[in-house]
Amino acid sequence: AVADNPVNGHTQTDGSTEIADEDLTEQNKALGASFVEDVLVNHRTEKIDRYLSEDHFAQHSPLVADGVDGFRAFMAGPGSEMRYLEVFKIIGQGNLVMVYSRVFLGEELAVFDIFRVADGRIVEHWDNMEPIPQGPQPNSGKF
Repeated sequence: AVADNPVNGHTQTDGSTEIADEDLTEQNKALGASFVEDVLVNHRTEKIDRYLSEDHFAQHSPLVADGVDGFRAFMAGPGSEMRYLEVFKIIGQGNLVMVYSRVFLGEELAVFDIFRVADGRIVEHWDNMEPIPQGPQPNSGKF
């Protein structure tokens, strides 16, 4: 479902998706993995400045404001309830990185965090999440 009235003024699908810096793919994947591990898994919010661009950080998650301060406020509020349990896969091409995780937020979710990287910092973030079916229901091969 697409959210109405996002707090950041962006849609969940707009933003720059042009692939660049293909020679930096592995470096950018490592950055995305470290960000998820440090900030989202371990809630080490004091490390946010190491990862996010202070000059420009566009957020496409509808409940999170743009900028480092917007992300920091989210992590102190609703984001503090999110528990990243396991990272399953990290893929990337150039400046775009996707981290696929299992998260608990009242229920188990499959979460896809997509980052655009420029000059060694995350400058844009999108995400998508869906409940993980429990029991013998098919789960479309994600888990």
